[in-house]
Amino acid sequence: MEGTRRGPVVVVGAGIVGCAIAVHLADHGIRPVVVDADRPAQGASAGSFASLSAFGKDPAAYYELACAGMASWSRWAERLGGGVGLRRDGEIRWAGDPPEGDDLTERVTHARGRGYPIRLVGEAELRHLLPAAEPGQVAAASFAPNDGQVEPPLVLRACQDALRQAGARLLLGRSAKVRIDDDGVRVEVGDELLCPSTTVLAAGAEAVQVAAAVGLDIPTVASPGMLVETHPLPPLTDKVVYLPGDPGPPVHLRQRQDGSVLVGERTQETVAADPSEEHAHALLAQAARSFPALGGVPVRRRILAWRAMPADRLPIVGPVPWLDELYVAVTHSGVTVAPALGRLVAREIADGEPDGLLAPFRPGRFAERATKVMLEVESVFRERPRQRPSL
Repeated sequence: MEGTRRGPVVVVGAGIVGCAIAVHLADHGIRPVVVDADRPAQGASAGSFASLSAFGKDPAAYYELACAGMASWSRWAERLGGGVGLRRDGEIRWAGDPPEGDDLTERVTHARGRGYPIRLVGEAELRHLLPAAEPGQVAAASFAPNDGQVEPPLVLRACQDALRQAGARLLLGRSAKVRIDDDGVRVEVGDELLCPSTTVLAAGAEAVQVAAAVGLDIPTVASPGMLVETHPLPPLTDKVVYLPGDPGPPVHLRQRQDGSVLVGERTQETVAADPSEEHAHALLAQAARSFPALGGVPVRRRILAWRAMPADRLPIVGPVPWLDELYVAVTHSGVTVAPALGRLVAREIADGEPDGLLAPFRPGRFAERATKVMLEVESVFRERPRQRPSL
């Protein structure tokens, strides 16, 4: 396969999505070149909350991709040699306010209608599942037993080991400059000029900027994220937990393998409007309302990351419409979808055949929408009746 290509496949971005694509390319016999300005385990992936779930993912196409990612994780962890911190102990949510309880019940009913493994639980079972918690008032609660979590630094390290064993080139801690000339896409890494057959942009916000430079305007929204990390603590819970607010904001948490606890505000897509140290302490105190063992625990550090969030909240995956050798792969919830997305993208690049599961996420949808708006505006002017000039 590699011998028929006029140049290497270059993957710009060594986060969890870029690494998954690169490893799957290697499994197709293609030794990629992976470039990332960050040192290993320093990018957005390493600082992500890293739960695995398809609950609440919409529309249906995105839900299907997330479910494919969920189904792929066990095999993917085995491919990487194990030891990536994969745990499938479930996810728990509860609401204390009756209207929010009704909303959670409706969401669970919708998910069950799709066949998602989730169910409502009563207060007694909730306390059994979370013996260290003091839930307070419980209007509704849910348990998704197959949801889980993983440790991104371990995943990234295992991916990089697999790539080295496959003979891939890893250019980490080195910035890539992507440019277009008459001969196609070129990637400059320091003094080295790469002439790839395909360039995969998997570097989040940077990928969006490169796409804009070649004429594809992808609307995005600012999406900085913040997590609060504690020092290692005695066992608190083996599950991903979403806690109610009121008073204060809802938070979510998980305890990592080393015992440290990660706490985030509201959902994993919530924009960090206040990344201050004071707010970090407030979020940890909010978690302590339901988990008393967190009371008085100091904040070890705040983890800040800038996430590329398309305005429509959906992945952007596929070749740029007028430049097939430039392939974009940007998504949020990258940890959940990475094993499936990496496999599908690598297969498209290796075989040259589009995959139907990725069809709704093509970059061309933004160009199509822009064209549609332009045509609609033109039609208004064409259909506007002419007025006779007044005398």
